[in-house]
Amino acid sequence: MLAVRRAVYARKETLLQEQPFVLGMGDRLVVDQPVGSGQSYRAMWHLASEKGFRPQLLLHWITRNTDWRWETPQRLQACLRAGYTPVIAFWYFGDNIRPEFVQQHREEYFRVIEEQLIPLIRDLPEVWILLEPEFNKNGMLKWKGWDTVAVEAIRRIHRGAPGARVGLAIGDWGDYEVQPLKENIAQAAATSDFIGMVEMMSYVDVQNSFDPGWEPVERIHRFAAYLQQAFGKPLLVAYMALSTAGGWEQQQARIIRRFFSEIPYLMHWGVMGACFFSLFDDPEHEGWFSSAERHFGLLTAEGQPKPGAAAWQEGEALLIEQDRTPPELKTPLRLTPVQVDFSAGERLEGEAYLSEWCRWKIEIVGKQSRARRTFFGAGERVFFSWEGLAEKGAFLPEVCLVRLIAYDRAGHPLVKPAHTTCLILTTPSSKTLSRTVPQPEVNLFLWGKNSRLLRPRYRGVEFMDQVQVALSEPPSGIVLIPTETAASIRRGRTFLSFPGATPRNTETLDFSSARQEGYLMFQFFPSTGVEGLLVGLTDREGVQSQVLLEAYAAPEKSSGEWRRVIIPLEDFPALGLRSEEGIAPEWRLFNWQQVTRFTLTATVAPVQFTLGEVLFLNLSPSPRWNR
Repeated sequence: MLAVRRAVYARKETLLQEQPFVLGMGDRLVVDQPVGSGQSYRAMWHLASEKGFRPQLLLHWITRNTDWRWETPQRLQACLRAGYTPVIAFWYFGDNIRPEFVQQHREEYFRVIEEQLIPLIRDLPEVWILLEPEFNKNGMLKWKGWDTVAVEAIRRIHRGAPGARVGLAIGDWGDYEVQPLKENIAQAAATSDFIGMVEMMSYVDVQNSFDPGWEPVERIHRFAAYLQQAFGKPLLVAYMALSTAGGWEQQQARIIRRFFSEIPYLMHWGVMGACFFSLFDDPEHEGWFSSAERHFGLLTAEGQPKPGAAAWQEGEALLIEQDRTPPELKTPLRLTPVQVDFSAGERLEGEAYLSEWCRWKIEIVGKQSRARRTFFGAGERVFFSWEGLAEKGAFLPEVCLVRLIAYDRAGHPLVKPAHTTCLILTTPSSKTLSRTVPQPEVNLFLWGKNSRLLRPRYRGVEFMDQVQVALSEPPSGIVLIPTETAASIRRGRTFLSFPGATPRNTETLDFSSARQEGYLMFQFFPSTGVEGLLVGLTDREGVQSQVLLEAYAAPEKSSGEWRRVIIPLEDFPALGLRSEEGIAPEWRLFNWQQVTRFTLTATVAPVQFTLGEVLFLNLSPSPRWNR
């Protein structure tokens, strides 16, 4: 080990430049504030940034007991657009894992992967999957059957979600015999893109108080060397958990500082990154470490920093300072097809691979029309799929410039500009199903305290009319009734004050046959951030299906120009919530034959924006109005 340290010390700067070390944190993408309150839910990417952290990866746990109605692709898309790569810890068997339990639930496991997990991640440009963290217990490591099950799970995920990087996640129990691993999970490890390693420590584990070799950083060294010898795969510290229970606040900070000082030596063993578990304490969390698991956070449940928070932030800053090498393209930006016929239903797809983790943007600009479309993501894989619609202007049959802009975590741009061209042979064949211009007290209504609507004096060149909206006190929102139906809407107090109460005997829009090819588009100019702003459709029975605007809007607070928000109708969940005053919300199937309203709802913070026309568009034969 001493010889290794000497060799690494001589080239530690080179190691950090060859493959920058990625950092992440978890344990979920949406967190209540304070944790455990069940109130004021916010996205982890906003909270981490506000608290001064700069992760590249965000960890999110999915278990056997997860309510899949709350797990949506749009949340993961929003995470990527904001500049963070989601890491899903898929913990299906959990603490019940043992050979007989896996055999009993094998087919159900594969069904959940095919019907729940893959639809959640299949369209993402990049997502990391930790497969069954800490599976190596309860006799699993001596059972060769797990190798077969894990290989099949990994292959199904790879086949169904091309952007997924999948890795087995192994708990460090202090047993470093290589042979059982090589014999019993060799194929699963070979099929994995990386191997995850799990390290946890608290005062409850009394061995660490007496054995210096049980110190977490020393354990990570030994475990990494062991896994590298066994498999020769890239390694990720899938989660490092250091509880502050028992007065261990300074202990947590000390271990974190030592961990960052040892990163070059860990990279020698193939460790490419680490996630900390977790950002916040969780007063409801319990596990093997008992109540000590409630104190794994760098912050308290109320958001107050512990000494470990500063230690982790210092480590992040040090890695950014040491990163002096700009990213490069590992593979060129390839377009398929180069000449695209949108009217025939073709899509333009592009893919490239970067030399390191980056925040990236694809810009498509028509050379003649100057129309524009953008795509955002984070990771090493760049991927987009374009149906031909524009966020600004309108594309013509023309040559388009396709440009890739990417920055690593230190802000370095690509060494060489990455751009190519495509030719639009025909633009999409579309039909407008509904077009509504918002007009206060005619078809646009407000709910919530201290919110207001204004018709701006400015009249844009592209838009006949706009309305300024200030949603000042969440929850609040606006309700837009399609122009064709607004005249028959009852404008009574119940409807205006509570959006769950639905007017009856009104005309509705029938989008049932348009859902697969239909799009909701609206002109939108944000004056503030759009965190927690939900876009919703409501059917005649008051069932509301919603998506997160951040999954579709540019991540900047204001681009200085109007843009269209483009949302495929198929992205709206099939199950929606129906709410009535005094009655608990209930899940129901959304009725696409009877769409009555478009809504924007603020759930987190005050939001200000200007809204233009709202379109429902179909790129295939049009559905009918349901009279």
